[in-house]
Amino acid sequence: MFARTVTKDVELCEHALRPGERVMLGWASANRDPDVFKNPDVVDIDRSPNRHLAFGVGIHRCIGSYLARMMFEVVVGEFLRRVPHYTVDVDKVKFYETRQVNGIVCLPISYTSL
Repeated sequence: MFARTVTKDVELCEHALRPGERVMLGWASANRDPDVFKNPDVVDIDRSPNRHLAFGVGIHRCIGSYLARMMFEVVVGEFLRRVPHYTVDVDKVKFYETRQVNGIVCLPISYTSL
């Protein structure tokens, strides 16, 4: 999310905005736009095209985004290769307790060795 200060009178979606007021844009919600993404609430690692905005966009795109994607692919790929038979204890999963960052604090799994 990011916030901006209104600089001039404007109407947005039938709401009057006045100079000095603050507006907040939750841009990450665009990643779940059903007009852009088929089944937007489904995690689809192979989605193509995948025009999500997790790393920003345009001149504000994260400089490390391509490295992060590559590292994620390697880490998940190696985990699945080495631990193909696992289960997640969904009742014990713990998420961040914040509205601004999504993530998992604790993801208990059990697995069998080969």
